[in-house]
Amino acid sequence: MADKQQKRKEYMKTYRERNSKNIKVQNRSYYAENREAILEKKYENYIENRDVISEQRRESREIISAENHAYYLENRDDILDERRRNYAENRQVINERINNRRERTSEKHFKSAIFGSPNFVYPVAHHLGSLNIECEHCKAVHFKDELKSTCCHNGKLSHLSVHNGSENFPIVLKNLFIETDEKSTNFREFIRQYNNASAFASMGAKIEDIPGNGPYCFKISGEVYHCTSENIQIDTTLNQNSIRRLTHQPSYAELYVYDADTSIDIRMTNPANAQCLRDNMITINAVLNNVSPYASCYRKLREIYEKEVSNARIIGSFMKKISLIFTRNLHDDQRVYNAPRTSDDVAIIYVADRDGNIPAELDFAVQPSNSNTLKRINMLSKHLDPMIFPLFFPNGDFGWTTNLSYNMDHATNTRNKVTILEFYSNKIAIRRNHFNPLFYGGKLFQQYLVYAYARYQANRMAYIRNNQKTLRVESYKGLLDHVNSTGRDNNARVGNIFILPSTYVGGPRFMSKLYQDNMAMVLKFGRPDLFITFTCNPKWEEIKSELIPFQTSSGRPDLVTRVFRWKLKGFLDDIVKRKIFGEILAYVYVIEHQKRGLPHAHCLFTLSNEDKIKTADDVDNIISAELPNRNEQLELYNIILTQNIHGPCGRLNPKSLCMVEGSCSKNFPKAFCSETDVSTDGYPIYRRRNNSHEAHFTRSNIQVDNRFVVPYNSFLSLKYNAHINVELCSTVKAIKYINKYITKGYDCARIGVQVNSNDNVEKVVDYDEIKQYLNCRYISSQEAAWHLQDFPIHGQSHNMVMLSIHLEDGQSIFCKENQAETVLRQESVACTTLTAYFDLNVSDLGAHQYLYQDIPNHYIFKNKKWVKHSALSHHKEKAI
Repeated sequence: MADKQQKRKEYMKTYRERNSKNIKVQNRSYYAENREAILEKKYENYIENRDVISEQRRESREIISAENHAYYLENRDDILDERRRNYAENRQVINERINNRRERTSEKHFKSAIFGSPNFVYPVAHHLGSLNIECEHCKAVHFKDELKSTCCHNGKLSHLSVHNGSENFPIVLKNLFIETDEKSTNFREFIRQYNNASAFASMGAKIEDIPGNGPYCFKISGEVYHCTSENIQIDTTLNQNSIRRLTHQPSYAELYVYDADTSIDIRMTNPANAQCLRDNMITINAVLNNVSPYASCYRKLREIYEKEVSNARIIGSFMKKISLIFTRNLHDDQRVYNAPRTSDDVAIIYVADRDGNIPAELDFAVQPSNSNTLKRINMLSKHLDPMIFPLFFPNGDFGWTTNLSYNMDHATNTRNKVTILEFYSNKIAIRRNHFNPLFYGGKLFQQYLVYAYARYQANRMAYIRNNQKTLRVESYKGLLDHVNSTGRDNNARVGNIFILPSTYVGGPRFMSKLYQDNMAMVLKFGRPDLFITFTCNPKWEEIKSELIPFQTSSGRPDLVTRVFRWKLKGFLDDIVKRKIFGEILAYVYVIEHQKRGLPHAHCLFTLSNEDKIKTADDVDNIISAELPNRNEQLELYNIILTQNIHGPCGRLNPKSLCMVEGSCSKNFPKAFCSETDVSTDGYPIYRRRNNSHEAHFTRSNIQVDNRFVVPYNSFLSLKYNAHINVELCSTVKAIKYINKYITKGYDCARIGVQVNSNDNVEKVVDYDEIKQYLNCRYISSQEAAWHLQDFPIHGQSHNMVMLSIHLEDGQSIFCKENQAETVLRQESVACTTLTAYFDLNVSDLGAHQYLYQDIPNHYIFKNKKWVKHSALSHHKEKAI
């Protein structure tokens, strides 16, 4: 019986195998006969359901990623221990596997963006994924590949998380931020007017009016200052009927000493508030009078003032001196930094005899008076945030101050203070399930970002101004000679000299240093081959998915710059690591911001000799200046028509921003050209054929043709859906353009040395680079958001080693005041890269073959001497 069952099993197995082979043969035959029809049907099905399929795949990836992340957090220690043991046991095998994978990946992507390459592919659209990776310390959310330390800096600021007790945010005010009715819509549209009418202090700056019909962008120029009323005229007889008789219009904090109806009438008579709704003004005033400790302080000031006036009349004595004192460090307990404020936390009212002195430990003071004067508030004051932006901080939450400390669990002996960048980057981190009014503030949020970055710059400038003696080195001797010479020529003495050093990012000397670094790369690797401009697209899916229905991307500069930062990283990885244009020897990029704030990167890439672009066919395989065929490449056609059409300008649109004296400053429209011409000096003339039989219309219903197309690469445009201008570069003109900030820096310095020529005052020569920089700078909300998140404004492939050039005993020396003799006794002070090079040639005969400028390629300057690169080192520094 058992034998029969076994024979039957073997027979069935043989039958299935034979039947399976027949079925496979039949399937292969059927597929060979109907291959084109099957593939076409599959393609049609994919096209019809592409969005659904992509969404399903994305959701599946997100679910798996969230599950894996949760599992990792639960078993982190065990997983890391297992990885360490596995790596120690299989180190050689793992390294070989990694190297093989890198080689396969490089071969797969190599020249995939070149049309004539066998590896050319149409890419999948780039996507950062969902914003759903939570920080374990403060619950801020991040993209998958984003650094997780930018929110609370690994728990150091977890006690200052941005919600600031969001459960205490007034519900009535919150509804104005988030609702969609008429009152809320008006509130959000004119939120800056509402905030200015309710503010306790002003933000003074020159606001730039940007021409055109684009989205709103808050942009300022020059110095920023903040003022509040120093002397307040308290009129106890003022009421609604007597407002029109006022010779002085109360403003800012002065309004809080009057009753609600009177203060609202004063606000509504201001022409700047003509479009504001009275009901909204009443609501905001009621909320602030109810919860703001600053409003409470001014009400108390009036009460005590009336009481002292009455006492003085009864007794017949002089009026006592009353001061509302805003203190610096009162009740700054870090454990309750985010707790609701009371008036006693903010200020105290000091009543003294007529000659009584105000306590010294104060930020600023306000006094009742018959006159009305304004006083500047120190940029480092903790009171600035709640006084300037009461709609964001109605409960009086303090801003950054110099004595703000890290979470005690993460503080160290060397550093335990919160920097201003850390504070504000923590403020604008996104946290789910917590209401943050900043993200609903729109135009006011843009102003807040500019204000925060201006505070950061003011803090740095104050440090530089107060530490000039430590920055004054022999390197500035030529400048000092020039100032002294100007003083002699004008018969004037030399006054204050303030220098902005090259360490200040964005300053003239910083940009000059960057320019010199880039030119050193040109000297080493030759002229760059590709000049690519990558511009942010505010309609990227990662941005739109985070906006609520009534929001626009212009109201979220933090999100726009954040997405662009990581899109740019993917863009650079494609070109540098995946080598879609070939081997990259060197690259450099600089971040700029358009007139309306959108960030863009100017990039220069130098290709290897084997991958150089040499002929017109090579150019056509990489760069196109023609509209794609809409019947064959509809997706690419829509992208180019939306992103890479210039203007239009000229006769089609004479009011375009690029029009200067009746012609386009970018020389559009270009001329038609049947073939690419690379024989000209500089940029080539790209192929732009005249396809006049085809009509193309932009979203503005303006007809365009190939003359208006900005040169692009199909691979990059399809993958990133952005304005990406790809140009062939064969001269150093492009590298000068990418550093146009240098020209701006020198323009600022042209006002240079100033001579006080007043006949009644001694002539004094002043040289103040800090003041010059502040007077000439521009700050937009997008640029402020970029800097507050500590994103770099430039990047390059190689590190630059600055080599000293000086005469004997002529090296620069850094020292503090009264320490010159001590420093000169130290032997290490006399050692520079140049003197160390001389010593190296004495001790190492192998160094004789290298010139001074080539030494960094073979040696490392370490501990005041040149040390040879280790032959076993796997991490040799790319230096020039």
